[in-house]
Amino acid sequence: MEKKEEAKRRSKNDKKKNKHKTKNKTGYDTKLKMVRKTNK
Repeated sequence: MEKKEEAKRRSKNDKKKNKHKTKNKTGYDTKLKMVRKTNK
């Protein structure tokens, strides 16, 4: 169970990194920070 959850998190992080490359750095950085705060 735990390993599966870790794999899901990794895949989500990879997707975020890929989006980051394609989008405007400054704009996406601020969005990511807001997302992290809401998730916590």
